[in-house]
Amino acid sequence: MQLKEFITETFKQIVDGIAEAQDYGGPKGARISPGNLTCRTDQGLQFWDRKTGEIPALIEFDIALSTTEGTGTKGGIGLFVGPVGLGSQGQSDAGKSSNSRIKFTVPVHLPKSEKPLR
Repeated sequence: MQLKEFITETFKQIVDGIAEAQDYGGPKGARISPGNLTCRTDQGLQFWDRKTGEIPALIEFDIALSTTEGTGTKGGIGLFVGPVGLGSQGQSDAGKSSNSRIKFTVPVHLPKSEKPLR
């Protein structure tokens, strides 16, 4: 995969994933990547909602993608997120492999509980 293809596909997947998460989370009171955030950097990067003052949770993703092609196998692709691995792998005597990594953060206002703390 060429670098520009990796970048394009990565952004498409992130955008589609966030849009689906917004559709799911909205009715439950979550706001994923809300549009009315402001930030400051004089004391580290800080975000907050301009209207409510609410500070979003910052959900960080660190994703590694490995691909292999070889003579001993038809190839494989794997998505590795933390300790979880998904995909197929095969033994390869001679071949090519590549590893790509992407890190990004999504601000999220999580649903609020209406129940008082005890």
